[in-house]
Amino acid sequence: SLGTPDIIVPMGNQNIPASGTINYRYASYLYTGPDVWLRAAVPLPGTLSVVHHILVLQGADNAVNSFLTGYAPGSSPGAFPPNTGKLLTSGTVLTFQLHYIAIGHATNDSSRLGLYTTPIAPAYPLIQTSAASSGFAIPPNKNEYQFVTQSSPLTTNVWLHEMSPHMHTRGVSFKYEAIYTNGLSEVLLSVPRYEFHWQNAYRFDP
Repeated sequence: SLGTPDIIVPMGNQNIPASGTINYRYASYLYTGPDVWLRAAVPLPGTLSVVHHILVLQGADNAVNSFLTGYAPGSSPGAFPPNTGKLLTSGTVLTFQLHYIAIGHATNDSSRLGLYTTPIAPAYPLIQTSAASSGFAIPPNKNEYQFVTQSSPLTTNVWLHEMSPHMHTRGVSFKYEAIYTNGLSEVLLSVPRYEFHWQNAYRFDP
């Protein structure tokens, strides 16, 4: 729906075995073009039948604020929210996390990343962060277990555009709350019946 990308970045050819569990693979690409503002970044999976997901990070580490874009079956990444964009500077390493599944016969995949640029700097730089945590353990024989985590405190006013609750098959419900400096709190999003096969990004009306 966005048309032809202005820049296409290869993720490299990957050989996919016929069977077995395939560990996450990582590939990188050094961007050496001019500094550009991006209005969208869309992963373009090559062999759809084997691509479980693609995550793209701006940088060589897995910092939560370096997330650029992602793909999973059924998702349809579009443009960034209006009046926002992300700056891609020359010398940035784009890191790809590639997750594949075996389908009974060997094949290969050559996924790519489509970048859409804008000549005008946006009003607001887009920041994507997370309150993710993997440092917890569900006690045995526990039917219900609640875990609470939080993102880093915000030091300035921000526009909140979108939320993406994500858990795996043990997840039951999900809730986002904003905690303000005056001690008040507000529920921003509640997903009381979380479904692993129906993971939406919830974008607020502008």
